[in-house]
Amino acid sequence: MMPTIVTAYDTTTRDRWRYYHDAYQGGQHWHVPSATVLGTASLTAWRPVVNEGLRTGEWREDVVARLSSYLVPHPGESKTAFEARMRVAAYINVIAPICDAYTDAVTGPITRDLGSLGDALLSLDGQGQEWPELVEDVARWATVYGWCVVLLDRPAANPAANREQELALRVGLRATIVHPPAIAWLSVDRDGAVHEIAFVDAPYQLRDASRQVVSLWHYTRETWARYEVEIAADPQWDQVRANLSRPLESGPSPTPGEVPIAIAYFRRDTASAVPSGISLVADAADLARAAFNTLSSAQEIHAAAVPFLAIPEPAAGGALDPATRVQVGPTRALGYSSQTGAPGWIAPPSESTKELREHAAFLMAAALRTTGLEVAAGDSPADASGTALRIRSRDFDARCVRFAKGLRAFEERALGLAARILGRDPAVMLTYPKRFVLPDPGQDLARALLLVQGFGASLSTEALAETMRQALDAALSLTPERLAEIVEAARVMPPQPDPAPASRDVEDTEDSPDDEPEDMSNG
Repeated sequence: MMPTIVTAYDTTTRDRWRYYHDAYQGGQHWHVPSATVLGTASLTAWRPVVNEGLRTGEWREDVVARLSSYLVPHPGESKTAFEARMRVAAYINVIAPICDAYTDAVTGPITRDLGSLGDALLSLDGQGQEWPELVEDVARWATVYGWCVVLLDRPAANPAANREQELALRVGLRATIVHPPAIAWLSVDRDGAVHEIAFVDAPYQLRDASRQVVSLWHYTRETWARYEVEIAADPQWDQVRANLSRPLESGPSPTPGEVPIAIAYFRRDTASAVPSGISLVADAADLARAAFNTLSSAQEIHAAAVPFLAIPEPAAGGALDPATRVQVGPTRALGYSSQTGAPGWIAPPSESTKELREHAAFLMAAALRTTGLEVAAGDSPADASGTALRIRSRDFDARCVRFAKGLRAFEERALGLAARILGRDPAVMLTYPKRFVLPDPGQDLARALLLVQGFGASLSTEALAETMRQALDAALSLTPERLAEIVEAARVMPPQPDPAPASRDVEDTEDSPDDEPEDMSNG
């Protein structure tokens, strides 16, 4: 079956992905954008149009400088002023909490029994990353980009001589998270199955027109190969593909007949013929950038509106006599005319930036609302005063249900590939939650206690153990290993019978009610 070759995604799409990445990371990633188009600020100036040495009376706008920044320059703003404003501009990151909230809610309650695959999934990145950590990382980037690719393969080198050494050295499969901007090209057949994929190892190091040498990995259904290629900020991947030379290294596919990748979606873009997803924060990132620029303008106004000394002057011009020497100090006062009034400090009103600050707060709240979240104060006086805000769900649960469905499909696909590569039993057990809420230890503890009080002994051993897990996790700071030990002990502990009532045949003691003195109040 002939595949449909896709020579990479267009520049605009790649820049949007890099833009979402920068918005999530914040910090230096935001202040030094990796998006070569969306992260470029153009400084302009109006210049007179000159024809044969004479001004025509017309004006044109020229680009005088281009800088890497998500900050938008004011019309006619100088390079010096814009650079000074960039240095003090503050980015309030609302994107990371949004993505982390969905990731934690969906991946946190998952329980797994990896069976025979468990000992091979202990160091997936060569640095101790285990399977639950990989799934959490993949889920997080899927919310950022809308989708994410994971490639599974054997390690490049195996230092172990036998299986015991492999277990001791934690040698197993290797999993590579391929960020969408790193994909050079991807092909699918007419049924939509991936036919080949090529990606580079440096998706966020390119700046402007600079060129650099990167490794390009190419996986097909039968082979894999690594090349060394030189690319620019916006490479032409069809030309790179046509000019590939002999690979530096190559070998057979670890899964003959299929490309060893699994794709995770936050929400799949079914209108695209090739793999693509819809980002959770597509609109929120634009709102966060708008708030970033709004706060920068408010900061600029606030910095310029400093208190100043106003000296009333006579109507005649108020110029000082050249022979007059004005000195101000502890023992010298500033002379002034009693007819015009005394000098005084004038402070601009704080309302000059109030509307801008309120608009920035509106933009950040809107960013949360577009992602199914909403900031709300709690019931306590501290919450009402704004010192402790919490996030409450809007359509959070519905979005998490869709996300969890796609993430589970990814995990089943990836574990199936792992089993095929290792030649082991693919039987695993995955239990995903059915209800998704933002973590709130206080509410978790209250619900667990209410469940025990309401149903008590009617709960099965398994249900009681899960209830105990929720209560212990909310009330105590326990490591995952210690929590699992306690819950497992509760699960295997047989239910205790109700205590039998005391027998009346037992000899009464001195504390028995029958031994109480008789009431003699009536004589």
